Amino acid sequence: MKRKVLMLLLIAVFMIAFSYAQSITVTNPHSGSTWHKGSTYTIGWTKSGSMDNNVKITLYKPDHTTLQMIIVRPTANDGSFSWTIPNSIPNGQYIVRVKTIDNQVYDDSDNFTISESVIQPKLTMIFPLSGEKLRKNRTYKIRWKREGDMSSQVKIKLYKQAGHGVSFVMDVVSSCENNLGENFYMWRIPSVLDNGKYLIKIKTIGGGISTESKLFYIDNLLDNIIIGNNPATEIISLPDLYIREASLAPVGGTVNKTEFKVKVGNMGLKGVNNVETKLVVNGPENYTKVIKHIFSNISRGGSVNWKADFYFKKKGRYIFTYTVNESRGVREKRYDNNKIIKTIFTKGLPDLIVCVDDKKEVAPGKKVILNVDVKNIGDQNSCSRCNLQILIKNIVHDPTLPPDPPKIFSLPKISPGGHRSYTVENRWFLSGVRKVAVYVVCPINSDCAERSIGNNLVKTYIKVVGVGAPVHNTGKKKCSN
Repeated sequence: MKRKVLMLLLIAVFMIAFSYAQSITVTNPHSGSTWHKGSTYTIGWTKSGSMDNNVKITLYKPDHTTLQMIIVRPTANDGSFSWTIPNSIPNGQYIVRVKTIDNQVYDDSDNFTISESVIQPKLTMIFPLSGEKLRKNRTYKIRWKREGDMSSQVKIKLYKQAGHGVSFVMDVVSSCENNLGENFYMWRIPSVLDNGKYLIKIKTIGGGISTESKLFYIDNLLDNIIIGNNPATEIISLPDLYIREASLAPVGGTVNKTEFKVKVGNMGLKGVNNVETKLVVNGPENYTKVIKHIFSNISRGGSVNWKADFYFKKKGRYIFTYTVNESRGVREKRYDNNKIIKTIFTKGLPDLIVCVDDKKEVAPGKKVILNVDVKNIGDQNSCSRCNLQILIKNIVHDPTLPPDPPKIFSLPKISPGGHRSYTVENRWFLSGVRKVAVYVVCPINSDCAERSIGNNLVKTYIKVVGVGAPVHNTGKKKCSN
C-alpha cells in the first residue's frame, strides 16, 4: 500500500513538473504602451517546453474575462503575429492573450492602450483630373480632401502652362472652408481665359500644406471633337454620363440587409456602349468589397438602373463609392458628375457562444454538477426564440446504451456582453467516459440571425473514475470561441 501511495505521489510530482515546464510569455504589447487604430504592430511571445504547434490570439478587457474580439485563430506558435488594429475597436485599455489551440497553455500581456489613428495632415486633389476638358462659362466643382489637423481655410489659385513650367493666372478664391473629409468650391470659368492647359493649386491659409491638380484643358470648343482622315468635316458630339439617382437604405423586415440602387443617365448628344462601372464598399475591420458591372448600352437622353444587396454582420460605418466610366473607356464632355459617395451605419448582430466545465471527473454514484454559460459577444440583443441543448452520451463501457435524455433550456434575449448560466445534475454508477455536446440552436430566419453560427457548439467529457480512484477536476471552462 505504501509503495502504491509513493508511486502516485511520484506521478503527481512528475505531472506538475511537466506542466510547469510548458509556458508561454507574451512579450509585446508592453505595459503602458499605446497602439493606434489602422496601424500594424507585432504581437510577440516566447515559449518553452513541448506544446501545440498552433495558437489563437484574442483581445480582452483588463478584467481578463471580457472578450473584445478574436484576433486570429489559428496561427503558428512561432513567437510573432502582425496585427493591423481595426478602426471599429473602442478606445481604451486591453490585454492580448496567446493560447494554444488545445487550451493547455496561455499567457496574457500587460495592460496597454488602443487609441485613434494618428493622421498626418494632408490635402488631396480630387477634381479636376489629369486631361480633364472644361468649358468656359460653365460651373464646376473644384474638389479636394482634407486629412488631419490643419487650418480650416484655404485659398485656390489658377496657373497656366508656359513652356516647361506654369505661370500664375488668377485667384479662384482667396478664402473658403476646409473641413475634414471632402470639400468643394463651385467655380464658374471666366470666358476671358485663353484656351490651353491649366492647373489648380490649393493651399491652407497661414500654413504650408498644399496640393495641386494635374494639367487639364480649358476651351470653348469642347462640345465637338475632330476625328478620321478628314478633320474638317468629320465631327461628332460627345456623350455625357452622370448619376441621376442613388440611394442606400436598409431593407425592411430583414436584419442588417442593405440595398444600394443607382440610375445612370446620358445627357450628351451621343449614345455609348460597354460602359464600365465600379462599386467599392469599405467598412469596419478592413472590410472591402468591389463589384464591377458593364452597361451594354446607354442611349442619348436615356438611363439605366442597377442595384446590389449587402448583408453586413459587423457594427459600424460602411462607405459606398460608385463610379461610372471607371476605366475612362468612353470619352465624355465632362467627368465631374461620374462619381457618388454614400454612407450607412449598421447596428451589427448578436453572436452567441457557449462555455462549459471542462473534463469533469466524478466517483461512481456521486452527483456531478455541470455548469454551462451562454454569452453574447455580438453587438445586439440575441433572439428570444433560441434554446440551449445539452446532450450527454456514454462512449466507453457500453456504447450501445442510449444517451441520456437531452436537457433543453429556453434562452431569453441576452444583451451584448451579457450571459446566462445553467446547471445540469446527474449520477452514474458505472465507470467510463460520457461525451458532452452543448450547443445553441436558433431559428433560421432574419430576426434570429447571428454574426457567426460556426461558434455555437462546444464539446467536452465527464469521466466516471474507477472505484477508489482519485478524482481530478481542472476547474476550467471550455468555450466554443
